[in-house]
Amino acid sequence: TLSLHDALPIFLFEKGTRKKLYDNAGVKVEPTCLENDTVCVKFDSSTGYIVSYYDKKNKRELLHGPAAVPIVINDPDDTWGHNITAYDQEIGCFKDATFTVLEQGPIRGRIQIQSRYEQSDILQDFMLYRNCPKLHCKVTLNWHQRQSVLKLGFQTVLTNGILTSS
Repeated sequence: TLSLHDALPIFLFEKGTRKKLYDNAGVKVEPTCLENDTVCVKFDSSTGYIVSYYDKKNKRELLHGPAAVPIVINDPDDTWGHNITAYDQEIGCFKDATFTVLEQGPIRGRIQIQSRYEQSDILQDFMLYRNCPKLHCKVTLNWHQRQSVLKLGFQTVLTNGILTSS
């Protein structure tokens, strides 16, 4: 995939001067790393899991272990979940990740990670915006597992956090 940002350098100058406001260096993008002025996010090259989410402003790691881990959980019951009190029997994880850099520009960097579990595939598009500490993710799942469910696992250092998602 070739984006306009790859083909053309973008330079914005302060009016009446030669001082650059910013250029294509807004977000550093590598197949296993997204980095901006606020955070650095690193991915494991074989699994695709996030292995580091470093907050540059506060100089601290935000993860206690791997994150964005697609975990396959046993679901032995019927469609309505009768007799299920917890989904806590892990039976596998997605692995064998392949990485593709999709965007590298002054505003946003994006990588796509594809991994597999048996006959199922997952695509995770991770996006990091310039000067923003939030990592955005779009997940596309091709699910072929029987009597199992998928959980995305995040091991953070937070003890009293609140989950927000949409």
